[in-house]
Amino acid sequence: MTTDSGTGIVHIAPAFGQDDLDIVKTILPKDDANNWLFLPVDDYAEFTSDVPNWKGIRCYDANKDIIQDLKKDNKIVAQNTLNHSYPHCRRCETPLIYKAMTSRFIKEQNIAQSTIPALDTISFTPNSIKNRFRDVLKSAPDWNVSRNRYRGAPIPIWQSDKNPEERIIVKNLEDLYIHSKTGSANITKNIFVVHAEKAKNDAISKK
Repeated sequence: MTTDSGTGIVHIAPAFGQDDLDIVKTILPKDDANNWLFLPVDDYAEFTSDVPNWKGIRCYDANKDIIQDLKKDNKIVAQNTLNHSYPHCRRCETPLIYKAMTSRFIKEQNIAQSTIPALDTISFTPNSIKNRFRDVLKSAPDWNVSRNRYRGAPIPIWQSDKNPEERIIVKNLEDLYIHSKTGSANITKNIFVVHAEKAKNDAISKK
């Protein structure tokens, strides 16, 4: 949809897009906008009981059948296919969806009176970064501190609470499988994911 493409109807889905939600917030009371979200897709990208005909089916897998049903009911005005870039998971290369989630935020602007002056107590190298960081804090949106994926590079050392001298140092994936409490190397291999390394994950799943 462009400004010079004529008259049209734009579908707004506030539960699946920040811009869409912002538009809804201009119509409804901002603090009440979240209560109006219709979110019929769960954390596995599968339809919930809000869409009974497609409950338990991944939204992407249901696309063709939904379109066919709309055609049967004579509710399709036109159908076109557009090729465009789309975000995919770097780990498993599956397509991603953008959806509203319950999260915790830090209201940055509410604490700006403390964080911005605190910059003067920090040494930056090079010093010019300080001004750039100050500008970021002045306009920073609420900071989402919730996470639904594990990231980072933890040190693979386990130490016994009862005997600090008793330690297990995991050298590789095989070591992790051996020390797994599940007693099943296959279960561990299925659930363990090497961050951002799809080739290794494929190799592990085939063992």
